Parts: sequence; C-alpha cells; structure tokens
Amino acid sequence: MPSAPDWRRSFTFDTDERIVAAQNKFTELRFEGGQAVASRHPFIRYPPFETDVEDARHGFVFFRESIARGADRSPGKPARERAEQLQRLVAELRGHGYREATVGPFEVFAPPP
Repeated sequence: MPSAPDWRRSFTFDTDERIVAAQNKFTELRFEGGQAVASRHPFIRYPPFETDVEDARHGFVFFRESIARGADRSPGKPARERAEQLQRLVAELRGHGYREATVGPFEVFAPPP
C-alpha cells in the first residue's frame, strides 16, 4: 500500500485526525489578535462548528478555480466581481502573514506561526 504524502501524515498527526470545518460566504474579513475571522454564512448547517472554528487557530481552504474565476457563478460580470473579491481577501490573508500551499485543486492558507 502506498504511503500518504508527507503533508497528509503531518496534518493528521498535528490535528489528531480531527478536522472541523465551517462553510462561509467569505465576503468580509477581520483580524483579531493576528487571526483572520471570516464573515459568517447566513444559513450555516451546523452552527456549533462555526463557533468551534472561530475559537480555534484556523486556516482557510479555497478551490483555486474559485479564486481565479469566481466560484460557482456563470461566466460574466458576477463571476468577475466574485473573483476580484476573493482575490482581495486572499491578498489580505497574505498581507497578514498567512502561509499558502497548493494541494491538488485547493489553495490552503495557514495562519502565521
């Protein structure tokens, strides 16, 4: 059986194989104590996860395609506007020292050490 990539072994070890995620619209970003906090999703499926994520040291995961082309929007002005919005928010993460890694179709942003 092939071994897991180094990033996966490290990630699952560091998190004790527990990953909690929360969906959000990512329309706004604020920083509290060096930690980025994204705007909340208006219709969150399981609110306790949102609070768990906000309260813990957390990162962000995006589809690269979303950053480049505006996510699930049809081509045109709304997609361009969403792509520009995501690019501005990603630039804020970078500007605050978030570390970026490409993993398959994703861009992962880890908080500063």
